[in-house]
Amino acid sequence: MIVRFESERHGDSVYNARGHLNTFNKPKEPAQRIYIYEDLTKRRSLMAFETRKLRATISDYWTYKGHIVIKDNNNTIK
Repeated sequence: MIVRFESERHGDSVYNARGHLNTFNKPKEPAQRIYIYEDLTKRRSLMAFETRKLRATISDYWTYKGHIVIKDNNNTIK
């Protein structure tokens, strides 16, 4: 499902609150979990895919307003 928000502020508030889903998002079937992703361009989506492959060498990654943000193993955000 793709959702378009009335304003950027509303979309940002939903996107920023997605971290709280982990508290309530624990059904027994993984297919029943709720996920919130940005609608990225094809190029940025491929970059995010390549970043996922680096999970062994980085601590975490996420996207925010179309940018890919990486937290390295020293907890430095780039």
